[in-house]
Amino acid sequence: MTKAADSAPPRPRNSTKTKARILEAAQNAFSTRGYRDVGIRDISAAAEVNQNLITRYFGGKASLFREALASILKLDDLLIEDRADFGNRQANILRQNHATTMNSGAMLALSIGDPQARAISSEKWNHQLVDVIADWLDGPDAKARARLISMLSMGFTVVQLLTAEESEESREEQIFIDQWLAETLQKIVDMPEGSATGTLPSPSDKISGKVA
Repeated sequence: MTKAADSAPPRPRNSTKTKARILEAAQNAFSTRGYRDVGIRDISAAAEVNQNLITRYFGGKASLFREALASILKLDDLLIEDRADFGNRQANILRQNHATTMNSGAMLALSIGDPQARAISSEKWNHQLVDVIADWLDGPDAKARARLISMLSMGFTVVQLLTAEESEESREEQIFIDQWLAETLQKIVDMPEGSATGTLPSPSDKISGKVA
């Protein structure tokens, strides 16, 4: 146990608040240093709790990573009934809500170097993002459109993360980028059924020579 955690004054016992504090510390650690370089001791020190509490509430590091990622990948404010404003909602979330989007994007990106964390991220990406968006979109090509939305959003988030401290983006450039992002996302939502996959050549067409 580190000195910070050892010397911290005892807190009143509240399992809900303690779990939330551990999750927040884990999200910050995993999104700034990556899964491989973070230990339970680091997280317990940041959360000012005993390591045994982390084990009791979450199990090992992999289980904690899973819950930390799951708790930050929330779509409640995005997937509401009003589809006509989806693009603007998502663009605003990606641009303004840095405390959430930056952590989730960083956690996903920095997990690639560890096989176990990468598998967890892949599972959460597919089931908690793509599948949920696809269910909201509905239709025969909903999964393809959900992947497009997730890929575009993730790419924007990662670039924002990489250039956050050195970006010289002007106000005019920011407005242009945000408008393009919102319009592109909205076009994906508004695609007629079958248009996302119906225009793509099938593997059999390529093999038979129907596609140049």
